[in-house]
Amino acid sequence: MYSKDNIIKDNEMVNCGLLVYGISLSEYIHDIDTSNKVNGKILYYYINENGITVPNDAGEVILVNCEYCNITDLDLSDGTIGIELAYSNYNTISKNTLKNSSGNCWIL
Repeated sequence: MYSKDNIIKDNEMVNCGLLVYGISLSEYIHDIDTSNKVNGKILYYYINENGITVPNDAGEVILVNCEYCNITDLDLSDGTIGIELAYSNYNTISKNTLKNSSGNCWIL
């Protein structure tokens, strides 16, 4: 069973991260703010954004229904998922480091 409309705040994930999964866009709609950390860095969870550049203090990046965003020059190592894209198009992912991560990059 899938979930939606969850609130995820003030979590510290060490050598792991957050994987969001669903079979429809509505199952990716959650309230996940920047109080969540992956290895001491911010988990950025963007929904319906266009043209943003992810800040260099990211520990994990999840784009949901986003277009023309840039994920560049980030160290997203030692987590479960460094980058996850869901229902997102025309994004640029380049020059990132993802090592010692079990999932690395998901595109759904």
